[in-house]
Amino acid sequence: MPRPSREDDDEEQAALIDEMIESRWFHGTGAETRVRILRFLFLHRREESGFRALTIGLETLPDPARKSKNIDKQKLADSTRHHLEELRRSISQYNLRHSANQKWRVELEQGNSKGGHRLRFIQQQDHPRVTIGFWWEHIRSGKCTVVCNAPLFYRDPVKQMVFRFVEINQDEMNSELALARLKRDHPDLYHDGVYVSHLYLLRGETDARDTIQRWFADAASLTVGQCISYQMAQKDIDDCSPILLGNPRTNPFIREFLNNDGRHLEICMDMDSFGSVTVKHSSPEAAAEERKRLSARKPALLMQCGPGTTALLNQPPRESERDAFAVVTRVPNPSGEGVITILASDQTRALGQVARTLTDDDWLLQALRHMGWRAGDPAPASFQGLFVVRLRGSEAAKPELLTWRTYGP
Repeated sequence: MPRPSREDDDEEQAALIDEMIESRWFHGTGAETRVRILRFLFLHRREESGFRALTIGLETLPDPARKSKNIDKQKLADSTRHHLEELRRSISQYNLRHSANQKWRVELEQGNSKGGHRLRFIQQQDHPRVTIGFWWEHIRSGKCTVVCNAPLFYRDPVKQMVFRFVEINQDEMNSELALARLKRDHPDLYHDGVYVSHLYLLRGETDARDTIQRWFADAASLTVGQCISYQMAQKDIDDCSPILLGNPRTNPFIREFLNNDGRHLEICMDMDSFGSVTVKHSSPEAAAEERKRLSARKPALLMQCGPGTTALLNQPPRESERDAFAVVTRVPNPSGEGVITILASDQTRALGQVARTLTDDDWLLQALRHMGWRAGDPAPASFQGLFVVRLRGSEAAKPELLTWRTYGP
């Protein structure tokens, strides 16, 4: 079958632009300006270097303002950047609702140091935008914060020593409680000079945070906030659609949710066994089938079978390699405000790679190919995915999706 000509492509792309402009995302405040910018960028879509905001602003000014000699160029450039951000958001919203069934998808590329605002047309069959569907509920909420953790350490200035204990694992504890626990559980290390300190953020979590923030800025023109768990209150979580990083030991909001509203979830990190995960099954038959499938995919998995559950055990390192588990959970925010997404693992290096998977269209499409979730569709309202990540020294490989669950209607 011969490939369609450039003229055919041009006609299809022009029709797509017209259809977008007629959609509800191109109505309301500022719509006329966004439409003028969209048509200008479409007319010059083959300009590889793109255009600076000021150039776009000058070229799309309506008459007679365009002929004025008293244009405040700085004000015009700032205003145009705002309209470009709104245009990018409108395009993203249109794409989610319509592009899955269309040949083409249009994207507005972010400007760079050389200018760079330009339209790009992508054939859906080759490059579906599955990440927008995954993060759509966070985009729609417009209020999103990534929550990292700063582990709790003890500092002893007399012995010039810094130390921490896994069993004293509630990192949001205040100093008085943390010192009381140290005195009770490790009296040989306690004295009046020891004090509590939060020394650093975990690298895997900060990698995940930065990756997620970049994606939201580029794909949805949405600024995602960031915070440390011990500096936040529950109200802060209730008032937004948070992305929680860490695990139930280090992140109090993950622990609070799992102990209360998350009891129905079937993929759970094991609080009594570091690095292990428990998977619940609906029936003995389902358990046998899932264990068989997991063994076929990953023969090295260490599994401990119980009535209605399978524990996937943490592996000891072999030649500096091990498999680490990570659980991705999406649920409606119990406060009624948006959703909560949780990226949890006892190995923080895994979190950076999982975040990359959830923000990379090709990686995410490959991970979700078993789930029957069509690229471009919104993610289910509530679901979980269990990933395994091979750790090699200081590096982490591409995550593999081992199993998943969807909840609710």
